[in-house]
Amino acid sequence: MSWFACTEDFQRRAPIVDYEALAPLIERIADGEQNLLFTAPALAFETTGGSHSGGKLIPYTARGLDDFRRALTGWLADTIAGHRLAAGRPRSRRRRRGAVPLSPLPGDAGNPMPLAAGAGGVAEGQRQFAPHLQRR
Repeated sequence: MSWFACTEDFQRRAPIVDYEALAPLIERIADGEQNLLFTAPALAFETTGGSHSGGKLIPYTARGLDDFRRALTGWLADTIAGHRLAAGRPRSRRRRRGAVPLSPLPGDAGNPMPLAAGAGGVAEGQRQFAPHLQRR
């Protein structure tokens, strides 16, 4: 059984809105409240650059993080082929909102990680990078 009976049902139950319409709910989720925008708990928040209105919080669930990781893996294979790259973020930028990290990738995924695609080709780079994309 489908959650939506037809396109019109989907459009009625999931209307297009701007960030400002969702901001109060996102703030409540960041403060620990659950089941406001989705049924899974928020595991992390990404903060956007915020050119004119300051940074915005983007919540991630486990499924959202998995989707992000799957999309990123294929793209990175082509991008890093033949290069050596160290990725990470400074510890000074690691912030929290309650118990939820303010970053797109929680846990070990935020630690520096060597990617040696140049040494063993794309397959070797994927093998070394994959553990950093696995759910912890």
